[in-house]
Amino acid sequence: PLFTYWITTLQIGLFLASLLLYGISPVGQSFKTRFISKVSLPNGTHTEVCWPEPENYFLGPREADLIRLGARYPPCMRHDPKLHEQFVQTQVARDQSSGCCLFTRQSKCYQTQKQYCSGPDTEWLTNPEPNESSFSSTVSVRHNEAPVTDRPTDQSNSRTTRMKLGPVCGLDPKFCLSPRTSPLMPWSIHDVTKWPICEHTKQISTTELEARHMTCEVTARPCCLGLRGGCILTTKEHCDFVRGVYNEKAALCSQCENLSDHLPLFVRFLTTARVIDYYTRSVVLPVGITRHAVNIPQLVVTVAIQLTCMRNLEKFIGWARVMFVYVTSGCVGNFLAAYFEPYQVETGPMSSIVALWTFRLIHLLFYTQPIDRFRLVLCKHLTILLGVFLFGLLPWLDNFANLGGLISGVLSSFVLLPYPRLCFSFLPEPIGARDRLLQDSPVSPVSPSFIHSSSLSCSNMTKSVPRRRIPVELVCFAFWLTFVTGLVFLFYFSGVLRCEWCSYFTCVPIALNLCDSFRPYLNPPDICSTQTW
Repeated sequence: PLFTYWITTLQIGLFLASLLLYGISPVGQSFKTRFISKVSLPNGTHTEVCWPEPENYFLGPREADLIRLGARYPPCMRHDPKLHEQFVQTQVARDQSSGCCLFTRQSKCYQTQKQYCSGPDTEWLTNPEPNESSFSSTVSVRHNEAPVTDRPTDQSNSRTTRMKLGPVCGLDPKFCLSPRTSPLMPWSIHDVTKWPICEHTKQISTTELEARHMTCEVTARPCCLGLRGGCILTTKEHCDFVRGVYNEKAALCSQCENLSDHLPLFVRFLTTARVIDYYTRSVVLPVGITRHAVNIPQLVVTVAIQLTCMRNLEKFIGWARVMFVYVTSGCVGNFLAAYFEPYQVETGPMSSIVALWTFRLIHLLFYTQPIDRFRLVLCKHLTILLGVFLFGLLPWLDNFANLGGLISGVLSSFVLLPYPRLCFSFLPEPIGARDRLLQDSPVSPVSPSFIHSSSLSCSNMTKSVPRRRIPVELVCFAFWLTFVTGLVFLFYFSGVLRCEWCSYFTCVPIALNLCDSFRPYLNPPDICSTQTW
């Protein structure tokens, strides 16, 4: 059973590596843990700030670290218009109305809104209205920072907004050497959020009045935080406290792809190298989620099941079939769970294990010789399968993934197992045929353990009865392919599902705050991340 040993070793190794590299999350049963500390902010003050962090019921990595290791997280697998509207568009509007707040005595500056630049030693810098010919302008003190909006002049009731550009602290196309603005690749003169990151800036004299926003020391850079694309302009100390990703080269949040910071490392490399695009990289993620568990109890259960049931199954049907069911059913189950749970972070190969257990059950029902105490063995298999779904009502297992693995396991069983050994009769069996087989068979009734009929077939039971050849493998493969294709189509093209009651199928709130992470709330109250600088 090489595949069983390989996948189990890989899961244990990745779990230990995740604990060594990223540490463990707060342990508890409440929704979040609030961390409070004093940090330096862009305005030069040391202020007490707080940051809420989701808890793990058992010992395991944080959710953000799980995503970097390949966990299932739908916003990283597809475009989410709700998150884009709530976070990205809001941040773009904030960047467009922001300006450079200059500390006149300390020669420091940071990008912010005007209401946060009201100190006695601060100056609010602005540029005049942009023109189409050049970027040449003189920096002055801004009095009216609101964008100028023209009334609609046509029947489409559309508005034309003329934004006042910048200045942006530490970013100006007149002083940027790479990428340099040119007629072929010009910098936008209407929207600073479309400006690229400047890699090289030319030397600027501190005596240039119009370059004060370039000669000052920038104290705030974009910090990508949270799992839904949040971003704030703050100091590196504050960003490290909230466990965000600090972008030292960027000047605005609109220059950062916030969700890309949570992509798995190999997917992020391929995306940066333009090897795979947005949708192609999301297909890679479901394969990686079957590699490790979310906490120690889940890992122990996974290893125990794989070294017993999965190991025995691989001995009888071979590593290729086990690997196919394990990988494909894991992907199918997690695609189904990602559709019904659009904001849930989940890992673990339980959907693959359910598929293999279903594979074993189908083999027992239709592909084995008669065994002793058949009903007892059947009830044992069904009870274990039912117990998995009952345990899935708690937040440690995902019933949607289990359901997808169950469906995929049933259909793939008839596809992969050989048809000549199918012991299922499509016509009524003659009276006494089963008794005659048991009397004539040189093999005595066997124990109720898992049996593979590699040397025994059911042809003796059915040779005296005419049979209709039904291409079971083709029919099941067509159903499996239709199910997978429809699931992928729903996930990518039907939009984000908003289903409040669907979470009760995979988590029943028998305790307070037990299933809060399964509720698809897009606007949870979060007073700790409110900007006050």
